[in-house]
Amino acid sequence: MERRKMLADLLRASARSAAIRGGVQLHGALIKLGFGSDTMLSNNLVDMYAKCGKLDMACEVFDRMPERNVVSWTALMVGFLQQGDARECLRLFGAMRRLSEAAPNEFTLSATLKACGVVGDTGAGVCVHGGCVRMGFEGHGVIANSLVLLYSKGGRVGDARRVFDGAASRNLVAWNAMISGYAHAGHGRDALLVFREMQQRQDEEDGQPDEFTFASLLKACSTLGAAREGAQVHAAMAVRGVSRASNAILAGALLDVYVKCRCLPAAMQMFDRLGKKNAIQWTTVIIGHAQEGQVKEALELFGRFWSSGVRADGHIMSSVVGVFADFALVEQGRQVHCYTVKDPTGQDVSVANSLVDMYLKCGLSDEAERRFRETGGCSWVEVGKEAHFFYGGGDDMHPRITDLRLMLCDVERKMMEQLGYIPGAVTGDGTQLHDVDEESRAESLRAHSERLAVGLWLLHHHEHDHGEVEGKEEVIRVYKNLRVCSDCHEFFKGLSSVVGRTLVVRDANRFHRHKAVLVSEYAEFMGLERELCCYLAPNYLQMGELLDAVDLEPEWGVWHRADDEELFESAALYVKWWQMMHFLSKKKLHFLTANSVFLSLKWRSEPFISHAEGRPDVQDAQHSHGGDLRDAAAPHSWNISAWSGDGRGFVSGAQITFTLLQIVHCVLGAELTV
Repeated sequence: MERRKMLADLLRASARSAAIRGGVQLHGALIKLGFGSDTMLSNNLVDMYAKCGKLDMACEVFDRMPERNVVSWTALMVGFLQQGDARECLRLFGAMRRLSEAAPNEFTLSATLKACGVVGDTGAGVCVHGGCVRMGFEGHGVIANSLVLLYSKGGRVGDARRVFDGAASRNLVAWNAMISGYAHAGHGRDALLVFREMQQRQDEEDGQPDEFTFASLLKACSTLGAAREGAQVHAAMAVRGVSRASNAILAGALLDVYVKCRCLPAAMQMFDRLGKKNAIQWTTVIIGHAQEGQVKEALELFGRFWSSGVRADGHIMSSVVGVFADFALVEQGRQVHCYTVKDPTGQDVSVANSLVDMYLKCGLSDEAERRFRETGGCSWVEVGKEAHFFYGGGDDMHPRITDLRLMLCDVERKMMEQLGYIPGAVTGDGTQLHDVDEESRAESLRAHSERLAVGLWLLHHHEHDHGEVEGKEEVIRVYKNLRVCSDCHEFFKGLSSVVGRTLVVRDANRFHRHKAVLVSEYAEFMGLERELCCYLAPNYLQMGELLDAVDLEPEWGVWHRADDEELFESAALYVKWWQMMHFLSKKKLHFLTANSVFLSLKWRSEPFISHAEGRPDVQDAQHSHGGDLRDAAAPHSWNISAWSGDGRGFVSGAQITFTLLQIVHCVLGAELTV
């Protein structure tokens, strides 16, 4: 018993000091002494490995435990949370509720609430909050502190305040969360009042302010334009011994307060005392002088900033250009434009947009149009904790351009063999590119910036995963400032299946998520069954009202359309359509079907008939089609449904039929005989 207690104490000490070597030695001693199946010591091992960052070892110990209790689950959950993997923490909580009879304690629920806050899922946190109430943990200090943090991060400061006021005890995290929540929600006065309460009760609770407290208070003062309160916070920082010089965030926040309060002399006095200045601090004083009309001083500061060697980013440059645009200072804006031409930030889409906006506000529409035409497509991807940018029109500037193009060729070859992919077979309007030879067509598509970005990601992981890019769970994330072309859209669908990864592409309109599936499943999805869904309204105005009502209803969430095209006009009907995958909540579906006509087209490579039983207003018709959209020799059967949700039938069957023919011809590129 003494040995068991001594081992437990030593493991806790190793966890506190993150002494992994000592912890591994203790693990070996524990097994030799016959304590390998001891639940308490195994829990200590999981905790020690997790706190030392060895989550793989923690999971191995956890999986080998013959019996797990709530401490076992909580230790592993907290370990993943502390190492930055909040989603795995939530997954473990769900597994615990499904697979274990152990009931969660206050520490389990606290870790779950923190994980919900990290991933930004306030709704899940509300559900966990309900569980806390049912189990009687709501008033517990650690639960209350986690709830305050969750609701503050989610912008629900009213809920955060109710939990905060009802908490039996509050730690520094809760005080900081409450102050930060008010500051970021624009309630600066409330943030200052909470700080005063914190000072009054600092002897009763753990309420000594730290750097995070002061950063939130300075943001509140900046929002209010409260110079006197800002000076008081500055003085409180000095009393507490918090150095602004050693903390770039606090220095930037103080500068922002003085600039927003129009105290430029105090701001410059503090700015000049700073040793190493970052780009945000430079931007704050430059914009402050420009907003006060001191354009000459702003340009001088910009010149000093440029010669200081501090690297600017697109946000900073666009902010400076935006200030000159607001005051129609075209000459000063031109000077900044000259700087951007010499720097990579000039290719940033936010800088380009700001320059176009500046020239338009200054009445120089020709300059704005020229700059707009110069702004091409740009895609970027994060590889090895570094963002890599690619530009349209055949970007040959990347040092590994040859290798990544070879990688794209290899992926295309696999897609051709497994999926029958043909590069450039279809353009945005559904027509084939017959006037371009196959090799030139493929080479032109490989120059698209979004493909180059994906190619670099694949190349990097091919080299670092010992030649394997298939079968991993990591998501490929690519961003583009313009819309992704139709062929690249098809390319990404196939690529996700060939490499076995989920691919998320963010373009100018929306996120496109291509989930990895088996090639056989992909072929069945593409070839055996498809669906085209349409909503029809009598005129353009009613269609606009229909879509606005859906998109602007806040409690309905996001209406995701996998593929969204322009409105089609035929037979006085306007059609909003998307293909294959779509999601609608029940509320939206009810609203749309009650205010429009719905068309559903499904086709398979073998005959089938589906019936909508119990709906007298549904008209089903099965039509044979003599050609596949991809293979002219394959027979197809069609199932077409149309109904008006309100039963009035405000469009005639002839209009629906004519519209149907137009949709099939224009959208699917096929002829339909009724």
